[in-house]
Order: sequence, then structure tokens, then C-alpha cells
Amino acid sequence: MRFTLLWLMFFRLGLILMIVMMHGGAANAAQTPVTLDADQFTYDNQKTIVQATGNVKITQLNQTLYADKIIYNVNDDFAYAEGNVVLEDGNGDTHYAETLELNDQMREGVVQGIFSVLEDDSRLWAAKAVRESPEKHVLKDARYTPCKACTDNPDKTPPWALRASEVTHDKEDARISYDNVRFEAWGVPVAYAPYFSHPDGTVTQKSGFLTPELGFGSDDGFHFMMPYYWAISPSIDATIGVKAFSKSAPQLNLELRKRYENAAYTVQTSGIYSDRTDSVNGNDITIDEELRGHIDAEALWNINRKWRAGAEIYLASDEQYLDQYDIDDEDVLENRIYVERFDKRDYASVQLLAFQDLRLDEDVDQPNALPLANMNFMGAPNSALGGRFEWDTSFLSLYREGNEQDMNRASSEIEWQRQDVLPLGLVTETSLAVRGDAYYTTDRDIAKTRANEDENQFDNRVIPTAHLEVAYPLQKQLSASQIRVKPRISLTARPDIDNDSDIPNEDSQDAQIDYLNLFEADRFPGLDRVEDRSRVNYGVETGYYNDQGDEFTAGLGQSFRFDDEDNPFLNGSGFEQQSSDIVGQMGASFNDHRHNMNYRFQIDGRHMNAERHEFYGGTKINRTTLSAIYLYEKGSAGTEFTESREQVQASARYSINDNWGINASALYDLGEDEGLRQSIAGVSYDDDCFGITAEFQRDLQRDATGASDTNVLLRFRLKNLGEFETTAYDGGSDNDNNDDDETDILRQ
Repeated sequence: MRFTLLWLMFFRLGLILMIVMMHGGAANAAQTPVTLDADQFTYDNQKTIVQATGNVKITQLNQTLYADKIIYNVNDDFAYAEGNVVLEDGNGDTHYAETLELNDQMREGVVQGIFSVLEDDSRLWAAKAVRESPEKHVLKDARYTPCKACTDNPDKTPPWALRASEVTHDKEDARISYDNVRFEAWGVPVAYAPYFSHPDGTVTQKSGFLTPELGFGSDDGFHFMMPYYWAISPSIDATIGVKAFSKSAPQLNLELRKRYENAAYTVQTSGIYSDRTDSVNGNDITIDEELRGHIDAEALWNINRKWRAGAEIYLASDEQYLDQYDIDDEDVLENRIYVERFDKRDYASVQLLAFQDLRLDEDVDQPNALPLANMNFMGAPNSALGGRFEWDTSFLSLYREGNEQDMNRASSEIEWQRQDVLPLGLVTETSLAVRGDAYYTTDRDIAKTRANEDENQFDNRVIPTAHLEVAYPLQKQLSASQIRVKPRISLTARPDIDNDSDIPNEDSQDAQIDYLNLFEADRFPGLDRVEDRSRVNYGVETGYYNDQGDEFTAGLGQSFRFDDEDNPFLNGSGFEQQSSDIVGQMGASFNDHRHNMNYRFQIDGRHMNAERHEFYGGTKINRTTLSAIYLYEKGSAGTEFTESREQVQASARYSINDNWGINASALYDLGEDEGLRQSIAGVSYDDDCFGITAEFQRDLQRDATGASDTNVLLRFRLKNLGEFETTAYDGGSDNDNNDDDETDILRQ
């Protein structure tokens, strides 16, 4: 929600003076060779005047000056050029002028009738450029536009331009000042500023006001803020702003930055006195005005080439604050203090972690990790029996406030890995590993419900693992395409591990089958639970690829446990049966990625019922672009999600012509609580130098989330000036159509 004001572009306009005036000076000119070519040279010995006429060309370094005539009076130290005067500065900018005058060893000069074509196809006009001294340059009646529409006809009125009656660059004060600045749209003045000034770019820091911010939201009404940048010292600065709302008290915003030789920190914080909607026992209630705010701080210290330390602090006063004021949409805020060591293939870290859960109606007691330590040592390839060793060691201490369960865990694993390609084309990956875990748990949850259980408990276990994967990739070359088929099978063997022991499950609760983790030796996301005994995983991958870049890929697989007893996976994971659910994925891309889709599915291995579907697809046909995302996940009894979840998101854009377009999108919940969740509609115009977007967004969620709101977006894009938006809403996701991120949006 920001825009860059008009004077930022005139900064560049003022700097061009130094190029147009040839920035020479006699001292510099004497040190740099100059080449002069012309059809005719004459010299008046009595008046000491040198005159070059006809295709005059002067070259110095990477700059070249062309003219029909150049006259130089040695005694008066006066140079004059006229007729098709052109200066090519070597940086891609070309400057045209009617006449050029220089005197006093090029310290002073005047250029009449300037027209410049800059490296980015921008255009600059000025009636006169005056170099009053080496420290002071002035442009008279200056005009600037970045629009390419003026390429063939410089006199054509551009879609927009900036005009100033006078632009002065004072190098001694390191400032550029402007008089009577107008912003013109198709030749009509629409904005005006009588005077302003700013640093010329040679100053690394300068205090002053920054880009204003203007916005509107249905909850807080209109808001406005003009931040102030404070250059405290060369190594520390701050940005301070007070955001005024039409419907609530003002909000204070502060960002502080400090840099040392090998370290730096940044602190962002805000505060406001306002009311909010909270959730109590599933009901939305209004809480009267209270002090609210947030802090987001980061610090990093590069101790040496191998060690670094840092801290990340992120806290909010309540669950709604960040969403309500468009600061962030994170569900869980992470705070950590850490130290890390990097050495070739080895890595070690120690972290202190604390979390703030902002999700509504989530009865989750987030523990703090005080500390979490990890060490990983990896040997070189082929350094041990044709493979290599890897050693992982970790220590975790989870702490909860009050008389709640705390856990301490030490774990260490050593693994040998090897890959072979056999003469028949079989590719094998072998790993042998052994892991040892030790747990000490205090204030155990089970002791609160069972009188004969100890509050504190020590447990340990040793887990050996053997894992072998065999693949047989096949390829068939056709005339203009190829087909690839890759059958895969893996075998994992472990002894019987007592997963029903007193070891708590803190990090292995969210296990779910997926084609990507099907062949892994460890399919639990953490260490607390172990997939014991033996199993076999089998599947096949196939793909079709043609020479035009089109492709279609598919994969299908399943897992089978040799023993049906003591399955460690919970209901809903897809692994809870002896034969796991069948998982697969399909992807396609055609016509240079104009048409693409990605589909992943999970099917009950016994009854062939659908458990999960995820689909993302997009197509572009002529001027129409369509995309859709669909998610279905079946509920599972005895889990947190007993009800099925089903959502669909569709979007469309139609380009009326090369400049105009319309777009719309909607997110609809098809689950138990069916209804529209979000709708967007907009129209836009865009060309090489100008763009405007008008968009309406309606979020239909509970008020207690802080995200239920109506926003109207007006975005103006002016090339080289930036954007002006009337709301913080960014118009969509920044995930570049990543299908994993798209489906995650629907899960939230």
C-alpha cells in the first residue's frame, strides 16, 4: 500500500544535467585523449578561432559529440556547436540539442532545445540547460515521460508526463530542487506541487518524509500515513509513522535499523488503542478498546567464516491484530535465538524456540523448545565401502508453563548409504542405520488420569534400520518424442518397537500418506514415533515427452506391512491399514505451458473409496486465461477432522485488447459449512508506461479472525515512479502458481 511521488523521477532528470553539460572541466579534459574528425578545418590565427564544419565528430572516452559546426575561440575560452547536435554518452542515453555553448574552461555553459532518449526508452525535453558553475546545473521548462508511444513522434502527447518550470542541482549542497512541478495526463495537468527538494544521490543518508500511504477498509475506514525517515548516523536509521484512521484511533509505526561491521539488527513495531472481535467458546464477542500492537525483530551476527548467531522475535498482542491491520497472515509466530556452525559438509546449531498460536478455537498448548540442538556430519561420497557415512545427533527440551507435560529427548543416528547402477540397468540405493533415543518426561499427561502412573518417567530405545530401493528406469525413443517408465520397489526392515510405551508423541502427530513420502524409510515427520517392523513399497512412474516441450507424467504406488499388528499410524493418515491407501499424481503441460494441470489423489486400498483429491489446472485460449484449484479431504472418525473438507477456487481473466482486461475469482466452501468465502472482481488497463487496476474484494469469514473485510483496490502503475494503491490487499498470492502453495491456501 504505497506509491512513489512524482519528484522521485525528477531526481534522475536533474542528474542528466551532468551528462548533457559534458561534465568535463579543463583539468579532466587535459588528462583524457580527445579525437576530432570533420570534413573541413579552418584556423584564424589573428582571432585564434578554430572552426570545424561538416560531419563533425568529437570522441572522448565512451562519449561522442556530433554536430554540423563547432567553433572554439582560444583567447575567449568559448566553444559553440550547432546543427544536429547529438551527444551519445556511452551508457545508452542519447541527447539532442539545437545549440551548445561552453566557456570558462567548460565550467559554464548553455544548451538550447534539449531532447534526450534514455537507455530505458524514456524521453526528456528541456527548453534550456544552464551550467552556472561546476557545482550548479539548471534545467528550464523540463518535461519527462517513459512512454514509448513518443518514439516515432517526439511531439506527440504522451499518456503521462512530468513537467517543471525549473530544476536545479546544487552539487555543493548535494540537493536537487524543483519549481512548479505538474503531473500531466494526456497533456492535461492533474497534480501540482509548487516546490520541493531532495538529496541528489551522492548522500547515502538524509532525513525526510517518505512515500505517503493511503487506504480504505470497511472496518477502520480511510487511513493515511506519511512516514518520516530519520538518518540518525551512518550506521543507524529509523522510519517513524503515525497512521490516521477515520473510524479509530491512530496507529504508531516504527522501524529501527542498525548495522555493525559483522552484524545487523532490525526492529519493526506498531501500536494502537482499538477494539476487536474475539472468540470465546466458539462465540464472537466484542472487546472494548485496549492497547494492541506487535513487534517483529531480527538480529544477525556473522562471528567468523564458520560461526554465526542471531535472533528472531515476532509477537502480537492478540490473534486478530496482524490480519486486521494487514501486517501479516501467519497462523503461528515463531521466536528463536540461535547459533550455527558451517564446516564443509558438516552443520551444527543450537536454538531456543517459542511460539505464539494465533489460530482461533485451536486447543493446542504450544510447547517451547529450550533448547533444540542439532549436529550433522556427512562423509565424502565413496569414502566408505563405496558409499558414505552420515551422523545425526540432536537434543530437545520441550517446556510448557504451569503443571503441564515437559519432555527432554536425546537422539543419535549413524547411517551408511550407497547407490549402485547394475549392468542390467537396475539402480539400487542401500542404507543401513542405527538410532538411539533417550527420553525423560516430567508432569506426564497420563499421570493426571491414572493414579498408578509416575509423574516423571525415563525411557530409551535402540532402532536399527535396513532400507533397500530398486528402480528399473526404461526409455523408448520415438520419432519426435520419448516415453519413460520407472518401476520402483523398496524394502524397509526394523524390529518390533513398542510405540505404545511411555514415550510421548510431540512431533509425529501429523503423518499423512503422499506419493512423495511413500518410498521413504521414515514416514513420520518427527522422531517420537517409529514405523517399526518390515514393509514393502511399490509403484511405477511414467512420462511422455515430445520435442515441442509437451509432457505428461504419472505416478502410482502403495505400501504393504508384513505384520498387521501394532500399526503405529493414526486413523486418517492413509498408513493405518496393513495395505496402505493407494496414492498417485498426474501432471501435464502442453503448448509451451499454456495448458497445464497437476492432480494428486489418495484412494482407500480396500474399498477404493476416495480419501483425498487435489487438483490445480490452468489454460490460456486466445485472450482468455482460466485456472482452478480443487481440494477434497475425507473426514476420519477419531481424528481432529471428523467432517470432510471440500473447497474450490476458480479464476478467470479476459484480455479485451492489448491494454484492457477484466478478471474475477471466487473461493467457495463445499464442506459442511457450505458457502462463499472470498470473491474478487476487477478491471485493468496496462501499457508500456501506465497501468490502472480497479478491484473489489470481499472476504466472508468470522469477524474474530480479523480477516473478514471488504476492500476496494485502486492501483496506479507509472513506469519508473512505482505504484499507488488505496489498500494493503495485494491482489493475490505471490507463489508463482506453485501447486503446493495453492492447495495449502485451501487447507487454511
